[in-house]
Amino acid sequence: MKFSQRLAGKAKDTLIITVLTLVVFEGFGLFIKPNEYFWDFRNPFISKYAVRTIEENGLWTYKPDSTIMSASLYHFFGLGWIEWRCPFQTNKFGFVDTNYNGEDSVDFLVLGDSFTQGQGGCPWLTRDRLQSGSFPKIINAGLESIGVNEMEKLSAWLETQVKVKNLVLVAISNDFKRAFLPWLWRGQEKCLNDGICDSFLNNYWGVDYDISDANLYSMSRKKAAIRQTYFGFLARLDGALTYYSFTYNAIRKLYRRMTPPQPPIDWQWTAAHFSMGFEAMTKLKKRFPEMKILLVPQRDEVGLFGVENLDTKVVKTFLDANGYEWKECPLGMGDYMPIDGHPNKLGYDKIFKCLSKLVNE
Repeated sequence: MKFSQRLAGKAKDTLIITVLTLVVFEGFGLFIKPNEYFWDFRNPFISKYAVRTIEENGLWTYKPDSTIMSASLYHFFGLGWIEWRCPFQTNKFGFVDTNYNGEDSVDFLVLGDSFTQGQGGCPWLTRDRLQSGSFPKIINAGLESIGVNEMEKLSAWLETQVKVKNLVLVAISNDFKRAFLPWLWRGQEKCLNDGICDSFLNNYWGVDYDISDANLYSMSRKKAAIRQTYFGFLARLDGALTYYSFTYNAIRKLYRRMTPPQPPIDWQWTAAHFSMGFEAMTKLKKRFPEMKILLVPQRDEVGLFGVENLDTKVVKTFLDANGYEWKECPLGMGDYMPIDGHPNKLGYDKIFKCLSKLVNE
């Protein structure tokens, strides 16, 4: 047999083995959800007139005593679907309504971000949930996108109106390095109420509460078209391949492991990003020496490729060094939405159990 024929045979065998290996990998990947974030593909919506500012510096809550709808749709190159759609009721303070009925004091104030509010799997720390058992009086002050610095300011504002006996912070590690950023809503009231906020591509469009799915899809397609001009084609292609291809995702993860960010991230460099959050924690602890903390893992920290990130390590080191009482609520990849970074109903059920245990200790 000629050398060229043997070489061709080897190449054919190699190609077959490679294709079969990829088929096996991709087949295996059908059962493994990617733990990446896909915010570039997300199109969020919220009811018109849903938010209000409560201080000149931009501190905000939702509209009090209202029923509000929020939703997120995702688009991958024309393919769109409603990832989640959640109505919720607010109390007189503009937070998700709980078993607090206007008393002069409340047993627990629960501070948190969108995980505490309940985006994705829908609100979980609600009046209906708390009335189903024997629970202390709780105010759920979870608001999307806020960090610990803003949570402390919200707590101080609320404490002028009701006596708070105990404090619980439900947080992801990213919350500790979020600055006070009222940009989410400040200056957007008019465009939200008009329905379209083109100038903030990653923020919300306002919709009528009873909007039909057809109209929601129509608005999402328009929003996706605007965002596609902002996020480059290669960035969107990278996201789509990460979601659809297990092999691509694995190679991408391996490459990231082999090429750490530059300059090297160390404690001193990273801690600077947490200064405002840690300062806010100090203020909270002065007012509530027995405050409790429940840490929840982020989507990128769970699943087959999940690794505790540096932010979480920094936060845990700070909490331990300063004598904070904290617990961790373990979640798995199956506890998150199919693509969104928030927990699903199962995940929120687990967080509710973790919180219930914490407040009853």
